[in-house]
Amino acid sequence: MTRQKYLDYLRAFPAICVIGIHTHGPFFQKPAIWSPTGIVGGIMDTMVRVGLPLFFMISGALLLATPYASASRFYLKRFPKILIPFILYSAAYYAYVHTFEKPSPMSVSDFGMALVREPQFYHLWFVYSLIGLYFITPFLSVAVNQIATRTLWTAILILLAILQVRVFSPLAGIQINGAIFLVSPWLLYFAGGYAITRLDAHQYKLAFLGLTLFGFISTFFARAAHLQIGIFDQSLNMYALAFGVFGLFMGAKQLPADGAILDRVMSTISKYSYEIYLVHPLVLIWLRDKVFEMTEFHPIWNTFLLTSTVLFGSLLVAAVIQTLVTGPCVRVADRLAAS
Repeated sequence: MTRQKYLDYLRAFPAICVIGIHTHGPFFQKPAIWSPTGIVGGIMDTMVRVGLPLFFMISGALLLATPYASASRFYLKRFPKILIPFILYSAAYYAYVHTFEKPSPMSVSDFGMALVREPQFYHLWFVYSLIGLYFITPFLSVAVNQIATRTLWTAILILLAILQVRVFSPLAGIQINGAIFLVSPWLLYFAGGYAITRLDAHQYKLAFLGLTLFGFISTFFARAAHLQIGIFDQSLNMYALAFGVFGLFMGAKQLPADGAILDRVMSTISKYSYEIYLVHPLVLIWLRDKVFEMTEFHPIWNTFLLTSTVLFGSLLVAAVIQTLVTGPCVRVADRLAAS
């Protein structure tokens, strides 16, 4: 398969962003929002928040591009790639929580029930949402590949408008029964990522730039105003930012040449991005508690240093675990599925 370089960069960028979400916050809690440090913190926070929507968009761009003849074959091929690492790392978080945060007895049966009941750590909700999207992907892929691009975008925009009614209605003091809004915000990112791949990114580069600027500026000010309307996931500002950034990456003509240092770094992060996401909170806990002294004096420097170190540590751990454990297990699952 021909390498789609922009997707490598799109995988690496949100992996860095998600780490940034979890590292920068403590350093910017005390400075006032409109102080120089507070403004820098707001810019950094706004920038990294696009990471999770981009993860869903990348998955949609990759998984919806081809209609699947057999749902069962799709499940057998795709689910081991997300479930095997997910179960392994969930077990690690289960052991960590029951050993250090809430000491209590552990057992395999209890872990199995806990895994079904709830995420074992705060960031693992993402995988549950992804599993749900994987279940409908074989059917959704057939549907979206049979309709025209204009029709697809019309459907996405209508669903997005319906979602915004639900999101913004509390600001007008209106209480609407949520049961009538059967719109998943993550499904819209998932479908939107695929829909953008059906556009000529170069032709729409100004539109993507405009969406990025609008999304960034509106998110920055909505964050500063403490608006409680899902500005980091469901609101129009984040869809604009995520769709714009995705399109700019897709249409980029000046990505580093194959083999260049930056290209090799980004492709390496991309290769391990899923397991970097899974492991990074454990690495962060260890580094923050054992290595770094959290201070308020140099928040920008501390953020850069901690984010870089957590990224490197997570990449190292992910590479080792994927090479020695999850990678071989996935290959065995692939062989069993093919037999």
